[in-house]
Amino acid sequence: MSDVRMYIPPNKDYQADFAQRLVNAVGFENAIRECYENQWLGTLVHVQHLQHRYGQRGR
Repeated sequence: MSDVRMYIPPNKDYQADFAQRLVNAVGFENAIRECYENQWLGTLVHVQHLQHRYGQRGR
């Protein structure tokens, strides 16, 4: 039996990365709507943080 371990880099926040890509692709308003529709509450927090940090800049 082999011992397989997945390497996860330290301090990597995949939801934050996904939120950034989502905002870049569709803008803040649509990203927030998608998060609510798909119940991506963790991602929603990151999208709202980006919105607060950068304002309404985006698509």
